[in-house]
Amino acid sequence: SGGAVTGWQPQQPDLSGRATIRVDGGSYAVSVARGVMTVRVTEHGVTGAPAAAAVLRSGAVWRQVTGTTGQPVLVGVAPRGAEQVVYRPVGGGEMAPHSVATAPAGDFTAYVIALARPPAGTAIARDVGWLTHDAGLPEWSIGEGGAAAAGFALDMAGEVPSLLPPHDVTVTGPPSTTAVRSPVLVGITVEASLGGTARLESQGGVATPVGPAGLELRLEGADPESAFCWARVPLSDGRTLVWGVLPEGASPPTLRVTGGARVGHPVAAGQSGLPYTPFAVLVEGRPEQVVGFDARLQGRAGGIGVLQ
Repeated sequence: SGGAVTGWQPQQPDLSGRATIRVDGGSYAVSVARGVMTVRVTEHGVTGAPAAAAVLRSGAVWRQVTGTTGQPVLVGVAPRGAEQVVYRPVGGGEMAPHSVATAPAGDFTAYVIALARPPAGTAIARDVGWLTHDAGLPEWSIGEGGAAAAGFALDMAGEVPSLLPPHDVTVTGPPSTTAVRSPVLVGITVEASLGGTARLESQGGVATPVGPAGLELRLEGADPESAFCWARVPLSDGRTLVWGVLPEGASPPTLRVTGGARVGHPVAAGQSGLPYTPFAVLVEGRPEQVVGFDARLQGRAGGIGVLQ
């Protein structure tokens, strides 16, 4: 079931490490501390802005950054003992010609993957994995197939604590003690790996989606830290359900609305089983009145902002 995300909890926060990998006349400084990996790229003596990512449940993570040759590369960490680093190309198929440089990094193995000819588009990999000395098949940063699901029962005050009739119940907690009416019952399913499908399914209730638009989305992004999707779905009672998927540990989104639309209290699933945070928010207003959102990535700098 869903629930409010009360705070990001780092994975294996006691593990740490750092390494510098020199490739193509530049360097990639990789460090991990308190569950967050940080990458700094230096070229011609100039160090760019750091790129951070939360270490996933697998004990691994990567970021796609601009490399020392001006082309995108994959920089990340795998658990200590990783001997061969591989990736799943966007769109499937075999790995393109590439080079891999690795270095011990304390409790981790740091790596840089550089393709001889990066594909057109924004993303290189659906997932990055590694093999160890005694493993015949790779383990993957995000996961080996499968999907995760979260269920929400919500109204303007957030998650509904009881669905037993009548549906007029009282929610105690933020934003206030509020009478709840016309709950919306939905389930969100997310496939593993970038480019996977996220689906919204109505579970009944008083208000249901009108038509199929916005019920199936593709999780877009260059790496787990930047992947997200969202949609605005009209409901049968005239309200709008805003739903989507954010990176793991993201705060519930703050919606941007126009024309006097009223935003409900967002709910999010903090333990979906995959490195994503499904969320849902009710809006008293039309879909076009929701023009964007902002979400903070807890435990590290930065966030995700959308304005349409």
